[in-house]
Amino acid sequence: MFYDKRNTVVADVPEWLDFRAEAAKLRDHVLNNLDYYVNQFAENAEKAGSKVHFAFDDKEATQIALDILREREAKMIVKSKTILTEEIGLNEVLEEAGIEVNETDLAEFILQTAVSPTISYRCTRPSLRT
Repeated sequence: MFYDKRNTVVADVPEWLDFRAEAAKLRDHVLNNLDYYVNQFAENAEKAGSKVHFAFDDKEATQIALDILREREAKMIVKSKTILTEEIGLNEVLEEAGIEVNETDLAEFILQTAVSPTISYRCTRPSLRT
C-alpha cells in the first residue's frame, strides 16, 4: 500500500529523479564535510547566545546533561522526544538521579494539527506530499 501511494505521487512529479539525485548529492557533501558544518553550527549557536557541548560518547553526553541539571537543582524537566536521547539512555540516567522526565513531541504535534487533526504523519524519509 505504501509503495502504491508513493508511486502515484512520484508519477505526478516529473523531476522526481532529479530531486532524488540532488538530495543524495547534498547528503554526501554534508557527510564528507561534517566537521565543517558541525563547527559552523556551534559557532553560530554560540554567537546567538547558546552554549554548545561536545561529548565523546553516550556516557559523557548524559553526564554533561546531568551536570547542567544538577547545577540548576532541577527536579523535573520537559524535553523533546528524540531518537538521540533514546539511543544514549538520557531519560534513564536522569530518572536514576531523581529527575522527573516529561517528553513531548511538539514537532510531530504541530505537523499533525497543522495538516489535519485526524491524520497522523511521521517523517521517516524524504517525501513528497500532494
